[in-house]
Amino acid sequence: MKASLEKQSYVMQGENFGARGCSGCTCDPCDCNPCNCGDGVAIPRWRVSGYFVEKGELEALDVSGLLILSLAQPCGESEAGAWQEVLLIDSRASISQAAALLNAFEARLASIPAEIGTHFSGQRSVYQVPMSYHRDEQRSWLEVEFMPEQALPLRESAESLFKEWRYSGPMALR
Repeated sequence: MKASLEKQSYVMQGENFGARGCSGCTCDPCDCNPCNCGDGVAIPRWRVSGYFVEKGELEALDVSGLLILSLAQPCGESEAGAWQEVLLIDSRASISQAAALLNAFEARLASIPAEIGTHFSGQRSVYQVPMSYHRDEQRSWLEVEFMPEQALPLRESAESLFKEWRYSGPMALR
């Protein structure tokens, strides 16, 4: 499924996608929210939502081929506790392109799992990290490497407790 977004300052084509790190789910990839697959409700280890801009302009800037993601993780070791979200922007984006992606998508991206019940209400940290997105006839594939100490911070919140997150796997189209 292709997503198109038209507004006064931009016209784009691309894909909206997501996945979550469930252990007992039979979906591949799992993007159920909440996930009731398997033997009951499964709280994930992480959840991601994102947009891949296949072709488009934002604020007169070409953002074709760029990605923006919302990543949610538990703050501590327990998935049932408090969660945080961070926004990740493709490291290939210029500062102006990153700002344009944030303006267009920040309000639309949320990744806190439904099972948690509360949504993060603070300002989310924003980092630029290496990532890529590929699509073939059968599936979409995301590769991301988020290492907070190596990521380029564009905006940091005081309470950011994010752990490193590496993912190379399928995404479900929304």
